[in-house]
Amino acid sequence: MQDKFGGKAEAETDTWVGSMMQTSNAFGDLGEEMGRMNSGVLKTAVKFWDMNFVTEEERKNLKKPSEQAGTRAAKEGKEK
Repeated sequence: MQDKFGGKAEAETDTWVGSMMQTSNAFGDLGEEMGRMNSGVLKTAVKFWDMNFVTEEERKNLKKPSEQAGTRAAKEGKEK
């Protein structure tokens, strides 16, 4: 199989379309990495907000997603 297809992928990267596909893949990888980095920042920001701006009374009144009206979990619970 190497004899039949060997070097084909490498040769395709030397074309304009191949180089555009490689560029697209590189930007996709970059986007994924930025998403991973931002998820940590977002988690930290949410924790900071919770610790500094949410009162104990508000925490007591928070509902779990499964307890909120309109959620799939709540609807499934009513059907059972």
